[in-house]
Amino acid sequence: MNTKGEARVVIVFDALCGWSYAAWPALESIWLAHRDRVAFDVVSGGLFVGDRIQPIGAIAYIPTANKHITELSGAVFGDGYEALRSEGSYLLDSTGPAWRFAVLRSLAADRAVPMAHDLQRRHYIDGADLDDIEVYEAVAARAGIAIDAVRVAMTNADSETLAADEFRYAAKLLVHAYPTVLYVEADQAQVLSEGLPDHGRLDADLAKILYPGAAL
Repeated sequence: MNTKGEARVVIVFDALCGWSYAAWPALESIWLAHRDRVAFDVVSGGLFVGDRIQPIGAIAYIPTANKHITELSGAVFGDGYEALRSEGSYLLDSTGPAWRFAVLRSLAADRAVPMAHDLQRRHYIDGADLDDIEVYEAVAARAGIAIDAVRVAMTNADSETLAADEFRYAAKLLVHAYPTVLYVEADQAQVLSEGLPDHGRLDADLAKILYPGAAL
């Protein structure tokens, strides 16, 4: 996570948020289009923390919300995920995914966007447990990161501090919805989109910032 003054696009997501999962095709397209012009950072926001941590089966609105997500975005919730949801005991706690993803990001910050997409795809398609180190090793391998480096970094990580830093930074940016996309420069943050993004509008708004005066 880059908290210095360098201009960048910050995507605040939560690995256990279906709206974040559905947004990645658009967000990854934006990243591909503009990554040579501006740095992208991906930060975990903390949807399920504190008294919001609970088994997935205890949240009655999830099936309806997922259906709505599919209707609006075309996102597919796979059989593995549906089995996990139906069984009901899987604990929704954003802390583990937050610090583990922070470790991956520290090893390949330039690949944070596709890694976040891949991580959520594994959960929402295959039903992967986002507290399982092997899931992160698989994401890392696909991103070209040495597995040994991941294992060492995970072992040495200060998990509590990493997660707290993620959530604190998202709060500093006044993020209240996932995903939120911001353009951040110095101490100024401009919200570009909240929730499921409109690809065309997000692309145009970011282009206006990155290419001032250009005929777009």
